[in-house]
Amino acid sequence: MGFGGFWGWVLGSNMLFKFLQQRVRSFFFVFLLSGLSLAWANGAFVVQRIEFVGLQNISEGTAKSYLPIHVGETFTALRSEEALRALYKTGFFNNIEFSEKGQTLIVHVQERPAISRIRISGNDEISTKDMRPILSKIGFSEGDIFNPLKLQQFKFSLMHQYETIGYRAATVTSEVKPLPHNRVEVDIQVHEGDITTVKAIHFEGNHVFSSRTLRRQMSMKTWGLFTFFTHTNRYSEEKFNEDLQSITNFYLNHGYLTFRIVSKSAELTPDHQQMVLNIVVHEGPQFKVSGFDVSGQMLGFHDQLIKLVKFKPGDTFSRQLVLDTNTALGEFLADRGYAFASAEVKSHVDEERHTVFLEFVLTSHARVYVHRITFSGNDRTKEEVLRREMRQMEGGAYSLSQVNESKRRLNLLPYFKDTTVSTQPVPNVPDQVDLDYHINEVAAGKASVNFGYSDAYGFLYGAGISEPNFLGSGNSVSLGFNNSQVQDYYNFSIINPYITVDGVSQSFNIYYSHTHFDPEFNYQTYTMDSFGADLNYGIPLSEHNSVGVGVGYAHVMIDHVNASQLSPSQDLFLTSHPSPYDLFKVLASLNYNGLDRYIFPTQGIAHSVGFELGVPVMSSSLAYYKATDSFKWFIPIWRGFILNLVSVVGFGDGYGQEDTLPFFLNYYAGGLGAMGQVPAYSPNSLGPKNVNDSYAALGGNLLTAAGAHLILPDFINENVRTAIVFDLGNVYQVPINALDSTSTYIVDDDSFSWDSLRLSLGFEVSWYSPFGPINLSLAFPLSSGDNDQLQAFQFSFGTTL
Repeated sequence: MGFGGFWGWVLGSNMLFKFLQQRVRSFFFVFLLSGLSLAWANGAFVVQRIEFVGLQNISEGTAKSYLPIHVGETFTALRSEEALRALYKTGFFNNIEFSEKGQTLIVHVQERPAISRIRISGNDEISTKDMRPILSKIGFSEGDIFNPLKLQQFKFSLMHQYETIGYRAATVTSEVKPLPHNRVEVDIQVHEGDITTVKAIHFEGNHVFSSRTLRRQMSMKTWGLFTFFTHTNRYSEEKFNEDLQSITNFYLNHGYLTFRIVSKSAELTPDHQQMVLNIVVHEGPQFKVSGFDVSGQMLGFHDQLIKLVKFKPGDTFSRQLVLDTNTALGEFLADRGYAFASAEVKSHVDEERHTVFLEFVLTSHARVYVHRITFSGNDRTKEEVLRREMRQMEGGAYSLSQVNESKRRLNLLPYFKDTTVSTQPVPNVPDQVDLDYHINEVAAGKASVNFGYSDAYGFLYGAGISEPNFLGSGNSVSLGFNNSQVQDYYNFSIINPYITVDGVSQSFNIYYSHTHFDPEFNYQTYTMDSFGADLNYGIPLSEHNSVGVGVGYAHVMIDHVNASQLSPSQDLFLTSHPSPYDLFKVLASLNYNGLDRYIFPTQGIAHSVGFELGVPVMSSSLAYYKATDSFKWFIPIWRGFILNLVSVVGFGDGYGQEDTLPFFLNYYAGGLGAMGQVPAYSPNSLGPKNVNDSYAALGGNLLTAAGAHLILPDFINENVRTAIVFDLGNVYQVPINALDSTSTYIVDDDSFSWDSLRLSLGFEVSWYSPFGPINLSLAFPLSSGDNDQLQAFQFSFGTTL
């Protein structure tokens, strides 16, 4: 059970706590109220004034607000019982007595003390920060009235949580210290003790599946290479029971309908620090599916529903496939307005033939329409920003796919996280429901000063203002600068994702860049200044597809050129095309976004094809084109493991009278980065190199890179992602320039070949820290050339250029 699940159990245990309170109070009232009844039997009077005696931390106005007797009413024995119950129910008082003085009702109270301070010590595994919100929820935090039963409840629950994470010997003690003015200080001491780990897991009675296979179905493990981080070798009785259910499900998914756990045991080793788990099973025979049928309220969709069945006659029975079929049938009807449709599975088992016939009986209920759609949690964001993402409309027939697509689109916004949706029937209207989307709004805007280091750019510093949800409008505005040892960059941009009701977006960006290339970072030795602006429009084609069109202008000045370090092709280009350049660009893209979230996606595909065309408007303009294809695919595998496949291919060239891509627009590869990422090789170092420039890479007009990344489960926290990464890539000059091919200024073969691809294998960590994204990589080359520059450890933090 996770920490969040445990606290749900803690709060749920309030039922036990309230039960104990009620029993104690009932016992107390048997004696107290019987005495009061006798005392007030002949002493009823009209209350003209009410006075509280003994109040210290609670105001008299607050105390009177809980008293069900008011001035002008008659105080009787029956009313005294009602008053006592109401005041004791507040939990503010240890003792309450009534007296009369000249038609004044005097309420004598002894307040429970207020909690001045709570100190928790000895807790290393469960932080005090995680405990504080729960203490507040159960009414046991600084400023609350001290209730010893709530303290006991928390101590018991905390020991239970320690047991679930492997600390079976953990103890929790407390000391309550009285302070002046009816206050107390509560010290809670935790002694965690030693961790109880799993030494061995033994199976008996398993003949079909090996013990090793069954152990793989369990979340608890014996010691392993990663258990220091995952803690999966810690024993927990609750996890043991969950693992037994996982084993049962595994057998049921392979057709063993009569499988059962015969016995289980967890035995402590003599040192009381490890557990040996023993599991005895009865497998029984394997069952096949003899046939199936779909019946009930099918609403004329019989043929479509039959096609949703996940198996066919003769297949091995699988409980999971039955559940998947059940879900698919219900979702099919829910997508057509029958929000509360359900399917009941009836199985007819033939134990002699070891077969089972499955019947799915559908109940559609009434067709449902959406009455109202409401939003909660959006304190800053305007409601119109949320409504424009809705695909389920008010007044329309309920559609599960449209409800879920609306939720996905909200989760893709960078200022929302973990959106949930609830469906509530409209009272007294059986064919209508209300939808509520609960938004977890995050502060995505930043006004920051950045400092960091990147292997690709050296030391970084900058400042800026970035707000993806400007004034709650959903528009993105940013202004800032970022400087490094390689590049100074200043920009202002504004993005309006909805300039029309149809979802056409508009983005405008203006920038200035000064690049002083440094051989230390594998760039050529010259300086380049550029400024320009881009205007782009995004036009949606469907829920996942869009096209982008735009125009741009850039003024580029190349200066401080060391001609002796240029390659012949660079020298020839600068001679035939003197700087500066006025680049007029036409931009286009085709985009697909099927990811499930903005940060750390877990499933889905993102694919983008971009095209940039340089138009020779002026004599200083250049005729060129660049096409780039980027692809990402996240595939959930098993228990938090995700396979991430990535690729990027780029190609550029000149056209018309131009026969080459301008060298300052070349692609580069190597190191960490979105384009041409190949860890283990120095940043921007791959591809053709100039011998006269310390092996600095020249870049190329063809980029090829791909990777397969195995993302590991989040064993640290949700803001840290770890992965085992395999990458390959390189850049090329295609075709080889005739002048370069006959010179000694080029090392390595420029032309593309599979043998020239550079491969690497390593481990990567990404952390969305409060200071910005941090990326670490430890990788080693699997293939390298004589002139490659290797770098095993690479990292970047702070801002990214």
